[in-house]
Formats: sequence, structure tokens, C-alpha cells
Amino acid sequence: MKNEQETWRDVWDETCAAMANLEQCIDTALEVERAVLKEQRARICSVGVAKALALMTECVRQVRTPMRGTDFQLTSAVICSRLKT
Repeated sequence: MKNEQETWRDVWDETCAAMANLEQCIDTALEVERAVLKEQRARICSVGVAKALALMTECVRQVRTPMRGTDFQLTSAVICSRLKT
């Protein structure tokens, strides 16, 4: 039969092992939470980039439309001036 000191040593060892296991579980949970946050940030950034690109594309389209009209007018003017000479 174990004496009282050995029993307490066994309890202490089991407690230390349980605490070490708990620390590992907490570390794993923190790593999972960090990974989820990184994924959420990446998704938010991706959505933000997509919105920025869509806005830039729309701005370019809005600028190109008048430019095409102006280009057509200039081309027509050049053609007319060459026909007159």
C-alpha cells in the first residue's frame, strides 16, 4: 500500500500533467481563433479590393465614354479638313 507522501506525489504529478494538457488545449484554441481572424481579415480585404477594382473600372469606363466621343469628333474634323484641301 502506498504511503501518504507517495499518494500526494501521484496527485501532484497527475495535476501537473492535467495542467500541461490544459495549457496545450488553450494554445490550440488560441491558434484556431487567430487562424479564423486571419481568414476573416483576408476575406474583408478581398471584398474591399474587389469593391475598389469595381469602382476603378467604373471610373475608367466613365472617362473612356467622353474620350471616345472626343476622339470621334477629332477624327471627323481631320478627315473633313483633308477633304477640303
